[in-house]
Amino acid sequence: MKNNHVFKLIDGNFGNDDAERILIALVSNKIKFHNVDSFRIQERFNGNISHSEKRVKELTAVKETLKELIADAKENNLDFKINCTVNIELVASKDIV
Repeated sequence: MKNNHVFKLIDGNFGNDDAERILIALVSNKIKFHNVDSFRIQERFNGNISHSEKRVKELTAVKETLKELIADAKENNLDFKINCTVNIELVASKDIV
């Protein structure tokens, strides 16, 4: 089995409303993932959640920037061409806590 994989998640042209739904949902779900992960780590392991807290702050800033970009695109009657690829590399297991 090969160790590197590439998946194209989004590839196309989108109007403002569709682009907004796709992009905001993507970032919001990632924020939700980190919030749930932080809660899990605290409740089960009383562990360090600094990575998740940092990512939530970063992703919240991304979300705000996207909202501004979307508003600007709407104001200027522009659509979106979105290409989103995920690169996955399989690596040796380690405990993630």
